Amino acid sequence: MPQVGPSDVLVEVKVVGVCGSDVHYYEHGRIGTYVVRQPLILGHESAGVIVGVGTAVDRSRIGERVAIEPDIRASPPGH
Repeated sequence: MPQVGPSDVLVEVKVVGVCGSDVHYYEHGRIGTYVVRQPLILGHESAGVIVGVGTAVDRSRIGERVAIEPDIRASPPGH
């Protein structure tokens, strides 16, 4: 089980979608100037249910349905 940081939530993924860029990677090995040079797991549009929360997150969020944006990176604490 992954460790949940103070400001994190743990999501049980229920579904994953395949988008147009995934289809391009699969069919052509590239999209625009980005060329796949190593194995790539497709399917990055996910949704699920919050099953755990960190100490800084309200416990009432457990059970909430969420969509995941995998391209947003969290800033280190204090930034």
